Amino acid sequence: MPGDDDGDLPVLPYPSHDGPTSGFSGSETSEARAREADSSGETSRRQKAVLAYLAIRGVYGATWRDVSAVLTIHHGSASGVLSNLHKAGRITRLKEARQRCKVYVLNEHVGGRDTEPYGKAPDFVQQALDRDVLAYLLSRSEYGDVRATNLVARIETRHGEE
Repeated sequence: MPGDDDGDLPVLPYPSHDGPTSGFSGSETSEARAREADSSGETSRRQKAVLAYLAIRGVYGATWRDVSAVLTIHHGSASGVLSNLHKAGRITRLKEARQRCKVYVLNEHVGGRDTEPYGKAPDFVQQALDRDVLAYLLSRSEYGDVRATNLVARIETRHGEE
């Protein structure tokens, strides 16, 4: 059955000073919860459960809502398991959505559908958005060229341009 090869679980994709983790929001309590789940085997159990569930769902896949309902875990935990497995290349996120939620499938169930890479928008997308926002603000601005020049310089510095 797909997902049975879980000798490499848990997936702990986030390096930290105390060793890799499944991720946390940055607060001490969030880090403590993640480390406890990772060391107790809970992270591995959840990841195995999601892989097995996605195998059962086949080409239909599952959203974070589906995973949350089946595993009776909250949004952050369901989303975290899916994200970590996606980041590790164990599952694929499709461009399609159900109930405003992205759909995840095992890699063998993609079937030629459009997929999304893990992570944030590429830098060139962010650069384009920054420039579009800046152009809009400048077109509405009552301020002089000095402030506009400073804004442009800040954005170009942010993106490593000279």
